[in-house]
Amino acid sequence: GFVPWDQRAPMASWKERCLDWAIRISKHGGSWWMPVLLLAISTVNSLTGGVFAGILGVLQSTLFSIIVMSRRYTFWIAPIALCMGAMISAVTYMNLLSSGGAEALLEKTGMKGSAWIERAESWANNYGVLGLCMLSFTPASTPIIVLAGVLAKMNNYTIALTIFCSRCSTLMLGAIGLKITTENLTMEEYIRQSIMGEAPSKAEDGTNGKVSKKAD
Repeated sequence: GFVPWDQRAPMASWKERCLDWAIRISKHGGSWWMPVLLLAISTVNSLTGGVFAGILGVLQSTLFSIIVMSRRYTFWIAPIALCMGAMISAVTYMNLLSSGGAEALLEKTGMKGSAWIERAESWANNYGVLGLCMLSFTPASTPIIVLAGVLAKMNNYTIALTIFCSRCSTLMLGAIGLKITTENLTMEEYIRQSIMGEAPSKAEDGTNGKVSKKAD
């Protein structure tokens, strides 16, 4: 069943609470609802342009790792879930831009004059589809990439396809690399060491508590 949010002392930071909660639900990495949860968090994170990255971004990356490490053959569901979240955001912003115009959206979101917007628009204008692909490998959010494509007068279909292909290939390679490099780690060990930055326990010998593989 679904594990409720950890009710901890208010002194704990939101990031710590998110990660502790993720550790608690890590045993459900093979459950059907985990990719759905990842899709929901990814969509909200993309739609908000990463404004809440300190919470949603942490949960997104942690849930991605949990799903990838928990599944033997269907780990690819995690990259697809993140790509779908990005696509929902991209289509939403393209519809907003077509109805209200790029300049109006820039004004409302406070992104007008942003260094990232200027750089993204420059790359899209100078390099076209390649420029959008390059942006997908940077910390630029999906809304910024969409805006760059629209401001560069690109077709909506081209923008969406470029975002999907570049994000999907990058995330799939990341998922494969994660499976290879975390073979001898439990999910809790990975979260504590790689995301929370804790030093590995002296008692760990690298062969203890391998991640249990789900039957999928």
